[in-house]
Amino acid sequence: EISLGLVGSEMCIRDRAYIIASDDTRSVSADQISILAEDRSSIISDVGAGSIAGATAGPLSISSAISIGVAVANNDIANVVAAYSEGTTLTARTGSLMVSASESATLTSDVVAVSLAVNSSIIGLSLSGAGSSSTNTVNNEIVAYLESGDFESAGDVSVESESSITLDSLSGGVAGAYTTVGVAGAMGVALGRNLIGFDSIDGSGHNNSVMAYINDSSVDAAGDVNINASADDTSDNLSFAGSVALASSLAGAASGAEATTWSASNISSRITNSDLAIGGNLSVEADAAADITRAQAIGAAVAVASGGTALSIAASVVSNK
Repeated sequence: EISLGLVGSEMCIRDRAYIIASDDTRSVSADQISILAEDRSSIISDVGAGSIAGATAGPLSISSAISIGVAVANNDIANVVAAYSEGTTLTARTGSLMVSASESATLTSDVVAVSLAVNSSIIGLSLSGAGSSSTNTVNNEIVAYLESGDFESAGDVSVESESSITLDSLSGGVAGAYTTVGVAGAMGVALGRNLIGFDSIDGSGHNNSVMAYINDSSVDAAGDVNINASADDTSDNLSFAGSVALASSLAGAASGAEATTWSASNISSRITNSDLAIGGNLSVEADAAADITRAQAIGAAVAVASGGTALSIAASVVSNK
């Protein structure tokens, strides 16, 4: 008996708000100017796989029961959210000039596989395997900027880029095998991976970026000038694997659980090659916060042979960076 559950979700949104120079538009004058780009992305994956195999035969027969359950979820968000002005003259006559890019990404994945093999024959073989994998990746580009232009405001000038990422992963694999007389083997495996800025665990990272900047421009603000890039990331990762093998002659059980949480982002705020006349204060800030609320891997294996040999192995690995 084989049971398989697969889910793959990919989100690639291109969200842009901008004012750029063209043959018809090179300058804009208004009481207040706002250039805003905002995205909220959410993926919820629930995957389950269950497999049961049973076998029975006459007193002089040999039979086998083999059961395999596999559940896999791969979720990826790779968005571009951009707010900007290039090559223009913007004038906010009475109010402020604001350029803002904002992203909120949430990934929730629950993946569980269960497998059971039972053999009631006098001489039999029972093999059971359950494997689950939950992988969540986020590689966004969030940017707000003023480039190659003249920008004037009777109030403040604000260029802000903000990112919030929440990853929640649960992965479980549980297998059981039983035979009256003979051999029983069971294996459970669970992989949970939350990756920010990585395409995979083989990647180099820093593919997630949050940037705010002014470059090659002239800025005249009666109030404050604020350049701010911020990121707030949260991850919850739980993996559990279990196996039980019961037999009279030979029983073997193995389990392995992995919980990997990696985060590598570029957070940048800057002013380059620009002239600024400011009536108030100047603030250039880059803020980053990363919180791993849980990174837990649990592996358990039990093997019992009433009249023979039993072997059990369990391993669990947690990797955070």
